[in-house]
Amino acid sequence: MAFVLTGLSPYGELGVADPLIAALQHAGPALAFLRPLVGVGAVIGLTSVMLVLLFAQSRIFHAMARDGLLPASLGRVGPSAAVPSVGIAIAAIATATLGALLPIELLSELISIGTLFAFMAVCVSVLLLRRTQSSLPRPFRVPYAPLVASIGAISCAYLMLSLPLDTWLRFVGWMLAGLVIYCGYGRRRSAAPRRALS
Repeated sequence: MAFVLTGLSPYGELGVADPLIAALQHAGPALAFLRPLVGVGAVIGLTSVMLVLLFAQSRIFHAMARDGLLPASLGRVGPSAAVPSVGIAIAAIATATLGALLPIELLSELISIGTLFAFMAVCVSVLLLRRTQSSLPRPFRVPYAPLVASIGAISCAYLMLSLPLDTWLRFVGWMLAGLVIYCGYGRRRSAAPRRALS
């Protein structure tokens, strides 16, 4: 995709919100018929991504509630659809509210730093668990784990460092808020330490 885009348009002109449309406009009238198709594809792609993220967030709420880190209502699944409907509703309302009130650039930076931090934590966890708990059952093993996990963690850290300072300050604020919730609510109720001891 990057090769095709930079073949259609100079790369300096692609740093816009809709680089595909910009490249097609630069290509001239011969490819003008593709512009509406790209727009429709973008809407379909964004819709599917948002649905996947909403369902994933509700599953995270479900797992955290099952471990006692969040209220039990977020862990209950409905009898008919067998989905955590309360978690889905809360994730959808929070997403819609944030999307309506905050600039898209701010949201994209917050989502980027949060996702990169989560991926970096997973990479570091793979390295640590292979050393500290080598006897854990592993239905999937990471090939060349030390190399892959190290490259993944370093890449995520590098990308995080490229984000602006105000994004880092907001990220630290969210992390502190999460720690307050954990220390005030989840730590006493968490089932994970009890399972580890049993």
